[in-house]
Amino acid sequence: MYMYFFKDIYDNPGLHVDDISKKYPLVIKNVLKKYHDAFHYNEQEKTLVLNEKGQEIAKIIDKYPGMHPYYCEIYVDTMIDPEVKREIVFIQNFYLNWSGSFLHLLGDDLMDAGLLNSCTLYCYMSSISDKLNWLAYSLLYGQYDTVNQELKTILENLYYYYTLDVNYPHLPVKDKLTKVRKLINTDSSGNQISSKPLLTVSDMDSWKNYDSIYKTLCQMVSEATIEKNMLVAAQGFPDLLEASYDRDSLKNCVKVWHSIAHLAALFSYDLFLKNNKETTQFSPFIFQLTFRY
Repeated sequence: MYMYFFKDIYDNPGLHVDDISKKYPLVIKNVLKKYHDAFHYNEQEKTLVLNEKGQEIAKIIDKYPGMHPYYCEIYVDTMIDPEVKREIVFIQNFYLNWSGSFLHLLGDDLMDAGLLNSCTLYCYMSSISDKLNWLAYSLLYGQYDTVNQELKTILENLYYYYTLDVNYPHLPVKDKLTKVRKLINTDSSGNQISSKPLLTVSDMDSWKNYDSIYKTLCQMVSEATIEKNMLVAAQGFPDLLEASYDRDSLKNCVKVWHSIAHLAALFSYDLFLKNNKETTQFSPFIFQLTFRY
């Protein structure tokens, strides 16, 4: 919306403030506050004109790189497919459910229990919120392999930080992060390791309960890489640019995504109970239901 705002004033200098307010009621205050030095306001005529800085911003926006046309086609094909309506609702609402219904309430519970400064799992889950939002957009535009690769990394790290919090429940986050660097580079015997998944650093058996999720992701990622390599060898690189909508790939991505979100809620619930054995209050556990699709 910001882009249209600047372009409109650039193409139509001297627009009346009332007309602009009616056309952009949701953004005008924020734009004028953030870019207050990009406009000149004629108080007598009540018109808004871009100054030199505002014109520069408008020119940058005009050159804003557009997406390849096939991305638009993929998005349209995704949104009109009645077979994936449930998956689309899940993806489009996930960021709000994750950040608002889940992390916000979890943070309150951890704060009340005096655990916020020692929960690396919560810190990690909070830090990937924007990434998850971008992955949602990527999924709707057909970037299934990219989403799977990122979900694999997220799953590894969820288990890793959960393990760290279980083994060192009362250690402050800052001190735990010092251990992170050591554990990432050594196995349980203290030997140096390389390119080893974070989840295998710990000897905890609990990972076996969720091994199928990880194996599924590894298989999806590796098969996608092999298929692409074979395409390059057989047809050349340019043919890879022709991405397309794939219903099964989208459904599989969402299924794994949902499993990881559910696992994050269960890990959080387990950590909370381990450190608060006398309480039964835990808000986010209820809101894992919002991750259903």
